[in-house]
Amino acid sequence: MKKLIHHIKKRLLSGFLIMIPLYVTYKIIMFLLSTIDKLFAKRINEFIQQYFENSEAIPGIGIILAILLIYTIGMLGSSVIIKKAIRIGENLLTKIPLIKPIYSSVKQLVDALSMSSATSFRQAVYVEYPKKDVFVLGFLTNEFNDESGKDYLSVFVPTTPNPTSGFLLFYPRADVIPAGITVDEAFKAIMSGAIVFDGNVPMVKNPLPKKKKNLLDELN
Repeated sequence: MKKLIHHIKKRLLSGFLIMIPLYVTYKIIMFLLSTIDKLFAKRINEFIQQYFENSEAIPGIGIILAILLIYTIGMLGSSVIIKKAIRIGENLLTKIPLIKPIYSSVKQLVDALSMSSATSFRQAVYVEYPKKDVFVLGFLTNEFNDESGKDYLSVFVPTTPNPTSGFLLFYPRADVIPAGITVDEAFKAIMSGAIVFDGNVPMVKNPLPKKKKNLLDELN
């Protein structure tokens, strides 16, 4: 009987943990879709009803218009002339005291998380921090050379459970150890406090090998 109760409790807890992220994701998506639809649909439906007296509100018209608007902006953003105009606009925004820190922070965060950005995280790695034999999970972002030609790698070490903040550390290449997991898996491990983690803690240091070409270009 105790085994049966334990089995039921375990399965209920497992189902509960599976349902929570699904439910939260559903509610967030529905809230966003509803907000976008109301934002764009109000004026359009008013315009339609102004010229067609017996017409009814079109459900979902706001979402369709929002998608078309975003797509149009994306198409325009690929134009050389529009890109120059965007740069000019960004320069103007960064000169406004109150707007500059907000816009710059959001822009840097989007660039860091964008897979098409040059600042994307290239590989999950381990480094010793804050002391010897204590390892943290981080992301390789770039490589540099000092005046003597010695190789250094920049590693972003995010905090748990909020990976948008963290530390930027610089290590000699020999001190940076490949984690053996993907960037997505590393993010899951960090956000869950390693509850969701399929990797291995480094027992022996196997540093990233020195490459003749740029390391970051060969990681992908």
